[in-house]
Amino acid sequence: SKPKIKILLAGQYNLYMKTAFDNILPALCGHKELAQHYSITFLGKGWDFAVEKLKAAGYESERLGIVDVYVDEIIKYDIQLTPISVGTGTKGKVLDALANGLLVIGTPYAMENIAVENGKSCIIYSTAEELVNYLNDIFQNVSSYEQMAENGRKAILEYHDRATVSKQLFDLFK
Repeated sequence: SKPKIKILLAGQYNLYMKTAFDNILPALCGHKELAQHYSITFLGKGWDFAVEKLKAAGYESERLGIVDVYVDEIIKYDIQLTPISVGTGTKGKVLDALANGLLVIGTPYAMENIAVENGKSCIIYSTAEELVNYLNDIFQNVSSYEQMAENGRKAILEYHDRATVSKQLFDLFK
C-alpha cells in the first residue's frame, strides 16, 4: 500500500497474544522511524492501550470492532502480524490471511501446523529485535516480500485445500 504499508493484528488481546505482543510493543514504540512506513490496525477487543501507545510513538493506529465480513476487511491490509504466545493447532486467522495474499509475520506458535516455510512463504520471528529487523527490510525490498506473500497464498491453497485435507484424513483409515 501507499503511502504506508498496512499491518493488521487480528484477534483479542488475551492469554493467546498477551505475552508475545507485550514483548514487541516496546520495540515498535522504540523504533519510531518505522512509523513513517507502517500503519497498524487491530481487529478485536482489548487493544485500545496499544493503539494509544503506538499513536504516541508516531504511528497511524486504530482498533476496529466487529466487522460485517471478516475476509472483506483483512484484504485491505498488506501484512498480518500474529504474535501468538500459547496455543496449539492450526490458526484459522493465519490461514485466512495467507489464503488472501497477506504476508504473515508470526511467532512459531502462530505458524505451527501450517504448510509454509520461513523466509519463502511467511516470516517467523522469535524476538522483538528480529521483528524490527524484518520490518526495516520489508519497506526497502517490497517486491521480494510481495513474492513471499504470493508463495504463502499458493501454499495454503495447495496444501490446506479441503479436498486434499479430507483425502489425507480418510486415507488414515484404510
